[in-house]
Amino acid sequence: MIFVDRAAVAEPAALSRVWQRKTETERAIEHYTAGPDGNGWNGKAFNFAVYKDDEVKDALERLFHGKCAYCESRFGHVAPEDIEHWRPKGAVQLDDGTEQKPGYYWLAATWSNLLPSCIDCNRRRRHEDAGDPANTQSGKEGLFPVADEAHRWRHHDPQPDNGEQPLLLDPCADHPEDYLEVIERDGKALVKAAQPEETPGFQRAHRSIEIFGLNRSELEEARRKQRLLLLHWLSEIGLAVKQLDGYDQLEKLGLLPESLQDTRDETRERLMAKLRILRDERRPESPYLLMKLPLIDGFMAEVGPDLTRLGVLPP
Repeated sequence: MIFVDRAAVAEPAALSRVWQRKTETERAIEHYTAGPDGNGWNGKAFNFAVYKDDEVKDALERLFHGKCAYCESRFGHVAPEDIEHWRPKGAVQLDDGTEQKPGYYWLAATWSNLLPSCIDCNRRRRHEDAGDPANTQSGKEGLFPVADEAHRWRHHDPQPDNGEQPLLLDPCADHPEDYLEVIERDGKALVKAAQPEETPGFQRAHRSIEIFGLNRSELEEARRKQRLLLLHWLSEIGLAVKQLDGYDQLEKLGLLPESLQDTRDETRERLMAKLRILRDERRPESPYLLMKLPLIDGFMAEVGPDLTRLGVLPP
């Protein structure tokens, strides 16, 4: 999970579409607050539909470049995405196993509350956890833990200063890379909390990893393969830099034989091709950027001056 600027894509007009003089949000509020006392809900669920509009799906796909908002896997060629409500719309599953109804019904068609999610991050299912064998089930579904239930936001009026503190990370409001990191442990690429245990940030990171299943075995394996491939490319680039530097030193001394000039040029071309791969690997559409960006940026900070000196990168 990494930060994504929601302002990069305009809010879909479908979310505020008016039908018979009312938006879906207005209808949902009326449904859950009807009656003389303003609390006449009869327990029947409201039929939310606007969030599934194709315009909304397309906007979320563009915003997240076809990736899951939580695990960063690309899902377009494997399975359709779920349109996920960060704050659950119909009901909230509490930590004690009970269910609170209704949920955040007034946010069901709110742009800031919608995210694209893969099935495994969104739906509650059994998974083997590569980092924590005790965590046998993951998937957000209706889970939305908060620091204190007494301060949960329960009404559609503009959010009061009631101090609700969500324990899940929002990729469009938080900067997940400040809370999460990917480490290598026992040959596995595992997501862990990046903050000390005694901090509130650790709890948010821990609950997000646990609930979204960010270390479920299939996901960890895909992430690990990407990590190994990336490390291979970085190693090849480092070797090519050393070779090119050696040729450069020989040329400055007038000792580079003509027979090695073609080899030097081939080394430069191979190096530039690998750098183009590296550039593509840090594009927004690339999966697992939480893992890749620190590796790539740390490596480039180290070899960047050499690449500039060798004329491979502009000054």
